Amino acid sequence: ARSEEDSGEPLDTADLPQADQILVDHVAAAVRGGRPMRMVIDARWQSRISLLASVVQQVHAIGKSVIIISGQVARAEWLRRLLSAVTKLSIEGPSSQFPPTSVKGRPSITVGPRSTVFAQVNALGLIWVEEEDDPALKEPKEPRYHARDVASMRGEIEEAVVVLASSHPSLE
Repeated sequence: ARSEEDSGEPLDTADLPQADQILVDHVAAAVRGGRPMRMVIDARWQSRISLLASVVQQVHAIGKSVIIISGQVARAEWLRRLLSAVTKLSIEGPSSQFPPTSVKGRPSITVGPRSTVFAQVNALGLIWVEEEDDPALKEPKEPRYHARDVASMRGEIEEAVVVLASSHPSLE
């Protein structure tokens, strides 16, 4: 059975479950703590999106930027539209040539494919790698990199929280 996520059709945001508030608070507290941390979220996509929307709102409210990475451009655009509808925040979308740059001094929320991991943002607080097991997150050409690994390194350098989310996390 195809889900609305796969079909590209709009999703009724009422279909999203309530986010696990304990987990939302845990991620937000980690971002406020300003120490690098990596977390793995193993949940169905509806629960992940609900959690992501709640976390994005909290991280944005404390003045930190968010980068959300998805393996495929179409999925990233779907995710951007959905998060915009749920959070009522301005969210930058996929960029086919260059990662977006945030306005100086303002937190931003950026969603895009693997190259978005290099987006220039102010006060990075959270990097969310959606479907971290997706093979599209690995660059096939030179220089080869895996967005999940770069996200982890960038999180360490910028003291940001990195969330690796999937319904079936990779073993790597």
